[in-house]
Amino acid sequence: MYIDDVYHGSLLGAQFDLMDVERVEVLRGPQGTLTGRNSIGGAIKMYSVQPSEEAGGYVEGKLGSRDLVQVRGAVNFPVSDNLFARVTGS
Repeated sequence: MYIDDVYHGSLLGAQFDLMDVERVEVLRGPQGTLTGRNSIGGAIKMYSVQPSEEAGGYVEGKLGSRDLVQVRGAVNFPVSDNLFARVTGS
């Protein structure tokens, strides 16, 4: 499993709380010299949303039994004319 082109073992990858996923690619294996080299079953690649020039964001929340409270959000903003930032949190 690759997240933004950084390799993560398959057991570790199940524990990520992924936010702002732009796309997921499933590469059939074996790949040879491409991504997922030496993997019999292929590879999974996930890509995060890139910062853009438009300002905006979102906030979502969950309430549940046994005192479950979750808040997640992201904000996208321009820093200068050619520099943009995106901050996410949970």
